[in-house]
Amino acid sequence: MAWADHVDAPKAVRGASTGFTILVLGGLSAPVAAALIPVAGRYWLPLVAVIAFVVAACRGGEARSPWLHGLVAATSAYLLVLPLVLLGGGASLGQVLLTLATAVLVGAATGFVSGLRVARRAAAREVDPQMGVPGTPIPACSPRHPYARALGRVVPGEPSTCARRSRR
Repeated sequence: MAWADHVDAPKAVRGASTGFTILVLGGLSAPVAAALIPVAGRYWLPLVAVIAFVVAACRGGEARSPWLHGLVAATSAYLLVLPLVLLGGGASLGQVLLTLATAVLVGAATGFVSGLRVARRAAAREVDPQMGVPGTPIPACSPRHPYARALGRVVPGEPSTCARRSRR
């Protein structure tokens, strides 16, 4: 399985376990939340599900493919809790499929953002050889910044935002 090489398996398992725990505790506390705040009862389980998927997926920033890592961790958390949901008897096929789609989308998005955050921190520690001062980090507006093009900060044929700032 080639995709498995792009996922940090121990972190994915830890994330799935944490997401599973949040889903179980959130499901068990739903009646209490509905009794205390009736309006919150309607939105409690979807909110808990999104929080669980974000927490499950956020640990994979250093994986080779962070979005895939997040997708696998969040989906695994839901697949772990799915037998409990089905034993409860209150789930329809539509609800199961929508929650699975939510796990896939939220997990992939969270993994992608986590990967960007790790890449930005790593790029901030790198040194720009043309800045002249050793130990000076590469500014995010520099076209030499590793993620400048992906972040939309470099437009081909246009001077960089660093050059625009220096002309003022």
